[in-house]
Amino acid sequence: MFTFLLETNLLFYVFVLVQPDTVTGDIVFVLQQKEHPKFKRKGEDLFVEHTLSLTEALCGFQFVLTHLDGRSLLIKSNPGEVVKPGTYSDASSYSDFTVTITVSD
Repeated sequence: MFTFLLETNLLFYVFVLVQPDTVTGDIVFVLQQKEHPKFKRKGEDLFVEHTLSLTEALCGFQFVLTHLDGRSLLIKSNPGEVVKPGTYSDASSYSDFTVTITVSD
């Protein structure tokens, strides 16, 4: 299954044999994105929200996130890093993928 942006038009230019008295044209596919309960897309970037406890935010965290294609991604903070609520991105490991952190009481 492929997931694309809402109302994305894909136009394929195909070389066809042109014959007299025939109609030729382009093929246009209109794809609609299906909402996912966990992942959200903004442009070409992928976002997911995750809630941490206050202890995890202050002392460090580590959790496994199952990606859309079934891969297991290890998301963790750096040693000694205090994570503030908002956006956390480990761009060195997974480009165009951002985890938005919420800290619970």
